[in-house]
Amino acid sequence: MQRGRKSVSSTLVQLAPTDTAPRLTAPAIVTKSEQTTFAELVQLNPHLVATDVPLLTSFVQATTMAHRLGRKHDDKTVAEWERCVRTMLALGRRLRLLPVNATHPDKLSRQRRDAAERFPPPWADLVEMNETCSRDDEPEPDGDGD
Repeated sequence: MQRGRKSVSSTLVQLAPTDTAPRLTAPAIVTKSEQTTFAELVQLNPHLVATDVPLLTSFVQATTMAHRLGRKHDDKTVAEWERCVRTMLALGRRLRLLPVNATHPDKLSRQRRDAAERFPPPWADLVEMNETCSRDDEPEPDGDGD
């Protein structure tokens, strides 16, 4: 038994280390290039969870198809490419892969406000110059008071 006052370190409870969440893996139905894209997206977006795998798989397939169709230049292919890109945008929005979806609106508005304060718009000098010119054109009041 320890004499005197107990130290803080003797009262701490040691926690067992927790395992990290397993990395998401692409399903077997995707090609090698799609597996590579899938792995890159999972690595760059840590918010993705196991329930996102079907949507992410569809996003990767739509991306690959859009890249393939983008090389062809006929009317039918352009319509198919457009559908693929729309699908990519819809899935990217749902998965929060787009930069606009990854930022909270309040934070984004604060960033824009702060940027506007640091970097005034190019026309700010013209507005100031017009105000100065209009003040110069006004007649000065007489100091007589009569």
